[in-house]
Amino acid sequence: MEKLLIIEPQHLNFTYEPNKESSSSIRLSNKTDQHVAFKVMTTTPKNYCVLPNIGVVSPGSSCDVSVKMIGPTALPTEGKCSDIFLINTVVASSGATPVDAIKKLFDKEAGLQIQECKLGVIYTFSEMGVSKLVEINPSEFKFDFKLRKALSCSLKLSNITDTCVFFNVKTTDSKKYCVLPNTGIVLPRSTCDVIVRMKAQNEIPQETQCKDKFLIQCTAGNPSATIKDVTPEMFNKEVRSVEEYQLGVVYNFALQEGPLNYIPQVIRGFIASSLGSLLMKGVATSLLGLILSYLVMKILPQIWYVNRVYTNAPNIITTRFALKACLID
Repeated sequence: MEKLLIIEPQHLNFTYEPNKESSSSIRLSNKTDQHVAFKVMTTTPKNYCVLPNIGVVSPGSSCDVSVKMIGPTALPTEGKCSDIFLINTVVASSGATPVDAIKKLFDKEAGLQIQECKLGVIYTFSEMGVSKLVEINPSEFKFDFKLRKALSCSLKLSNITDTCVFFNVKTTDSKKYCVLPNTGIVLPRSTCDVIVRMKAQNEIPQETQCKDKFLIQCTAGNPSATIKDVTPEMFNKEVRSVEEYQLGVVYNFALQEGPLNYIPQVIRGFIASSLGSLLMKGVATSLLGLILSYLVMKILPQIWYVNRVYTNAPNIITTRFALKACLID
């Protein structure tokens, strides 16, 4: 059966911006030689205003229907909208102009053949409307480094909007760090603390600036959503507006205990390495050898002298007695 009306576009596109209205339009084109009545309905009438929602399109003419989306308070939980628009069309008489008369054409009792066309909804997110959802403090992760000890630091996420914000925390080294919580919801005008724990390290880093990175993703969410609704799909930038922050890692060696604290940082790192350890053992062995050699050089002459004295002692005594006997005579 030939279509009574050509309906364009196939999807209604709205610029999604919290607390602001957005509008789209539908063009109904009548390519037949008959009058065609139409009726526009939606699954969520509270969210939209359709003008006109009912009418008649004359042969060879067209009619534009304006659809206004009432200002939303939050982005949908899912990436795509589930709202549907249904447009019913039916052949009408040339005199069917009053609204009541047009409505009767769509009653089942009228027995007329009604054509249906469904339109979906697509959101185009406005960067200005959803930017700067949260403030993050501090701007980097700082760890007071201690050898062979687990370390931790905290991060504060502050929601500066009037809607809920979902967040997701990623790291380049998931085996080294533990993030609690790594996903969550920050209520409007409130804060959330994120704790990052670093496993105990057996070597001292050579640089204060670590190469590890953290990525914090934020997106506005439905106030009725729960933590179970926070999924990786919610942070897909292709279907939602996602705000991202990248944070680095910095080590503070001021609290490093032991004599290594007074050694320059590069030397500490070299000592902590395997090659540095072998070299230090070699240096220690050489120093010990020098000390032993010095002691030997000092002690050996004394031992030799004492040994000589005791060895010649009987001859000395005999000589003394002989001299004494000569003097008596």
